[in-house]
Amino acid sequence: MAAYSSFKKINSNAIINSAVTGAKFANLAVTAAKIDANAVATGDIDNLAVGTTQLAANLDLSAKTVTYRAILNADVNASAAVVGTKLASGAAVTNIGFTPLNKAGGTTSGQLTVPAGSAGAPSITGTSNATTGIHFPATNNVSIATNGSNRMTFDSTGRPSIPNQPAFYASGNGGWYYHNSFPSTSSPGSQWRELINGWSWQITNQQGGSNFTSTGRFTAPVAGYYYFYAQSYQYNDSNSTDGYTHWNIGRNSSIYAGVTGRAPHTIYGHGVPSHYVPGIMVSQTLYLNTGDYASVCPYMAPVARIHGDHSLFCGYLIG
Repeated sequence: MAAYSSFKKINSNAIINSAVTGAKFANLAVTAAKIDANAVATGDIDNLAVGTTQLAANLDLSAKTVTYRAILNADVNASAAVVGTKLASGAAVTNIGFTPLNKAGGTTSGQLTVPAGSAGAPSITGTSNATTGIHFPATNNVSIATNGSNRMTFDSTGRPSIPNQPAFYASGNGGWYYHNSFPSTSSPGSQWRELINGWSWQITNQQGGSNFTSTGRFTAPVAGYYYFYAQSYQYNDSNSTDGYTHWNIGRNSSIYAGVTGRAPHTIYGHGVPSHYVPGIMVSQTLYLNTGDYASVCPYMAPVARIHGDHSLFCGYLIG
């Protein structure tokens, strides 16, 4: 047997083109045991050299470990959108167990459950403001928040709490005041007076902003219907019967005129000379635009005087 002290390196020139064909390799003739570990690296295989034609129709990977990588944006063609027919009723149920809710709108077959949330991060919000929406502060309670603060909460019995609802309560100040202590209103009749500036109203409490001031006027922070109530205590200084008084709530220093052109109002002390007239009270529901104001406006005869410490004015926004 001839002995060889060296072997010539085999390269592409040493193999005749098409001399080695698939027929020269029996099925499973080349096994992993015949190839040294790491002998064939990815650099030894041209890109796309192994294509679908080089692989059998069926590959048995049952005894192999297959490693997957995450799908990247570049893996999905922007023009290859998932069309609606691919998510039609029943199309996705087999794969994911449910039919996805259409982004454009749809109906759920069960409850939609969301986190409890908070005033600063409501459970359900709009796209324009993440701090405005609905949340659930306690069991069976529902709250509406705007700009990160609770504006209305319904408790488990349905009772509403509106902490920012405009409301006020104020009392008069001091002793007796005659009609000329207060300025005339813009209403016809020189004796209609607006109870401002004559005394300093004492604000007992108010909420929803500083809408009522010590001058005696409540300025509407928002357009809507408001309810007002006022009461006082009067004395007729004259022995005649002309010490009566009318009471009303004015809007922008003007008394509301009814369909007949006359202002509907209460009347107290009519025909009662030199006497106290207690129990003066009046209420009114007014529609105010933002910036309109309401104030107490009595019709006072020159001989009539009212007591500051026995007077009050209050009101609140109905809606």
